[in-house]
Amino acid sequence: AIFFVFLLYKALQAKRKKITVGTFIGEPAKTIDRITPNKLGYVRFKGEYWKATSDTIIEPDTKVIVLDKEESVLKVKPDKND
Repeated sequence: AIFFVFLLYKALQAKRKKITVGTFIGEPAKTIDRITPNKLGYVRFKGEYWKATSDTIIEPDTKVIVLDKEESVLKVKPDKND
């Protein structure tokens, strides 16, 4: 009985969890690698490492803004407020 109560508790937790789709766009991140139009690099976004691409050259340790997300790759641009 305890197992089924625990299972029900976890199922209700999963159902209440907020959907995070679409929360990437407009969010800040920071580059780890040099990113160019021809070469993917990595950015640190919300404590996680993500592959990223850009239309411009972005140097490491630069603040960027997420423009889009395609599967597991973020499209970023330099943050002009930096």
